[in-house]
Amino acid sequence: MNARKRGVANFDDDRGRLRISLPLKLVRELKAQGHEVKRYNYTGLEATPQNKVKVVEVVEIINQDLSNPHMAFDPTLKKYFDLLKPKVSSAGKTFVLSSSSVVTVGNTWDDWLKIKEPQIERSTFIVRYGRYTNLLKPFLELPINQETATKIVSYLQSQLDRENAKQCFSQLKQAVSFKVGNGEIGFNPFNYYTNPIKTKSKTSTITDEEDRQAFSREDMETIIKAFYEHPKSVDYAPLIEFLFLTGCRPGEAYALTWDNVQVFKTIKFEHSLSMVTRRIKGTKTNKIRRFDLRQNSRLNNLLIKLEGSRKTAFVFSSKGRPIKHSNLSNRWGSRGKSDPEKHPDIVLNLAKEGKIKQYLKPYAMRHTYISLAANMIAEKYPKKEFLSALQLLADSVGNSIEVISKHYLHITEDVILPSFD
Repeated sequence: MNARKRGVANFDDDRGRLRISLPLKLVRELKAQGHEVKRYNYTGLEATPQNKVKVVEVVEIINQDLSNPHMAFDPTLKKYFDLLKPKVSSAGKTFVLSSSSVVTVGNTWDDWLKIKEPQIERSTFIVRYGRYTNLLKPFLELPINQETATKIVSYLQSQLDRENAKQCFSQLKQAVSFKVGNGEIGFNPFNYYTNPIKTKSKTSTITDEEDRQAFSREDMETIIKAFYEHPKSVDYAPLIEFLFLTGCRPGEAYALTWDNVQVFKTIKFEHSLSMVTRRIKGTKTNKIRRFDLRQNSRLNNLLIKLEGSRKTAFVFSSKGRPIKHSNLSNRWGSRGKSDPEKHPDIVLNLAKEGKIKQYLKPYAMRHTYISLAANMIAEKYPKKEFLSALQLLADSVGNSIEVISKHYLHITEDVILPSFD
């Protein structure tokens, strides 16, 4: 049967219980093939706004599978109902949906934001959904209909950032489906568009976490020395040295407080400072890490000096508050601005002058520590102790042995495969 003639799946509220309905023609087709399939399939979920969002997303997936020419649809529905199984959620957060009688792009989007906000980490929500909101601004006053959908799709197709536009379309489509399921609109005009915004493969862009280039030991020392000698950046020198000597993520250093530091014993990385919201949150992995300070004289001496001049609860602070990442970036050279007073560009200039081999972003301080430490472990420890030492490093920096082995350990010509002669 032609994919278009199968119809589309939908959902409704049957006496307070959510159920997914399959198109009648599809049900008949599948029964003729011997499948035990029902037209109405109860999800076991109550008709709450949060549950409706889950079901809307699953219905979207079903319809995507139905539109697949290779019939990716799972007639047992197990693939889809597995997606509805309980996951960790934000408990206790409530929201009030719009009561406007006219369903516009604006109130549809506002209601969707209220639903999504408790489900997503705060800084991620602000950045990601802020971009989508900016794209939809020209259409917020328009009613939800086919004409509006055509205008929005045409506008999104004209955007240079195709991935951002594609995700915006997907979220708006889900937002309108929610309104349909809620009985506020009769149909979703965006369902006529299956994949209107084509994007390139994602192989061309990598994050700072994924870009694992590192400085050499000599370049690391050159950068630290340059910060201590620069009159506009000397206050940031201890932070730079700390990041190089621990491999922690910048946000974790900004959020570090003295009650989590025991000189000569451990540093406990428990929190991170969001670079977007400036709020304290958990670490990237949401796990508390301990960094061993025993037999680490350089790092202990640095912490003793910092503790002697401490002014706040934060180990690194500016005017009594955690350091702003933008201030470090200005001194580092991430922005490449021309004002030497506000933007000293220390590392950028070191690279231009040939005093270090290459310019890398501040996040490379983390990669430098992991790379240097991993290879020192490989040289220092015998085979029996090697894995234990590597696991300690992985735990200390919030990584895994697999990632460190794959990306940070250098293969040398001296290493050969064992022979069974």
